[in-house]
Amino acid sequence: WLRAGDHGRADFVLGGAPAGVPGRGAGRAALPDGASYAADLVDVGSTPLRGAVDRLLAGVVVVCDLGTAQQLVAAEPELTAVTVEGDVLGSAVAA
Repeated sequence: WLRAGDHGRADFVLGGAPAGVPGRGAGRAALPDGASYAADLVDVGSTPLRGAVDRLLAGVVVVCDLGTAQQLVAAEPELTAVTVEGDVLGSAVAA
């Protein structure tokens, strides 16, 4: 229906992926005050989506402002910072 009618596209998040991806738990970069790893902010309850969310948001950090995003990415270029206003900044992306 989407493709045939040129109605756009849809993405799906499938549950059941194993939890515990690299970049979650011990060994993650320390963050500035007020910053949080995005995956930690997503409550999936008792569903089997934790592993999928961890993989989708691995290395994504939510920060308060663009200045903090710039400092974070300069110090930790493997991370992608997203501001609460929706700005996205990484070593290879800015939006």
